[in-house]
Amino acid sequence: MKKLISSILFLASFAALSAQVEQTVIVQEYNESSKKTPLSQVGVTVMNAGAAISDENGQATLRFRTLHAGDKVTIRRIEKAGYEIFNSQAIEQWTISPQQPFRIVLCRSDRFKALRDEYNRVASDSYARQYKAEQARLAEERKRTNMLEETYKQKLLDLENQYQQQLEDLDNYVDQFARIDLSELSIRQAKLIRMVKEGKIDEAIITAAAKRIVLCKFQLGVFENPYVDVEYAIQFVGNDEHTALNLEAARKSMTLLKNDGILPLAQNEERTILVVGPRAGDMDSLVGGWSSSQEGLTIAEAVAEYAGEKTTVLYVADDLEQITEAAKE
Repeated sequence: MKKLISSILFLASFAALSAQVEQTVIVQEYNESSKKTPLSQVGVTVMNAGAAISDENGQATLRFRTLHAGDKVTIRRIEKAGYEIFNSQAIEQWTISPQQPFRIVLCRSDRFKALRDEYNRVASDSYARQYKAEQARLAEERKRTNMLEETYKQKLLDLENQYQQQLEDLDNYVDQFARIDLSELSIRQAKLIRMVKEGKIDEAIITAAAKRIVLCKFQLGVFENPYVDVEYAIQFVGNDEHTALNLEAARKSMTLLKNDGILPLAQNEERTILVVGPRAGDMDSLVGGWSSSQEGLTIAEAVAEYAGEKTTVLYVADDLEQITEAAKE
């Protein structure tokens, strides 16, 4: 009888272990524009799976006892001294996916504070410039239209209230900007962020655009259901019919502004061709900002492949001095 009970308990335990769903977790350290690196000794504690600690490769395994693929993960703690969570939005939307590792990105607390401080300065300066410009515009309008004093004061008050509201919302906007993953940006996206930091583009312009995109995603339910049916999507995304249509549209939309006899390109001639412009070397510019990563050739690579081995193809993105020097060749 005892052997029978032991066997039953063993089988029950084995069945329970077999029913567990494993989720691989990869923990990485955020290094701004440099590549993210594995981060060890990070404690990850979630409901229904207990705790795990990342190894030297930044990997950990969670074993969920009763949850299944697609279920939302409830997080208790993700911690390592001196670090804080960087990809917090993704973590809030975490659902179990045994076939796909879940990535947790942490950033050193001092580095993240420096990022927030920088964006805070940029945004504060941006709002202050806008406020002063609007004050000047309002004063000019008052002179031009003989605006009533009462109306003028009310507009000044509305302007002041708007400015104060922007400052109150600043922490939220700064946090969003500080969490932009610089290591995953395309060339033009990185340039845009750099221009924001240099004060060449008002942060408020990008914030307004971002708010529209986020609102649209909420309305479409993307945050509640961030994952699609992969098998269903494979039938449509990048299939032969759509690829052929994309190629036809690309060919028909090309516009030749000027040709001094260089086109069509002759192949395998001993000469040098200079290709310039940031988009000529950026794959994202060819497939569009909302596309997934695509395999293929950039414009510069395609020119080099078509021209042949005897032709030297030089590519310079946007450095005017380098372009000038390369053109002399």
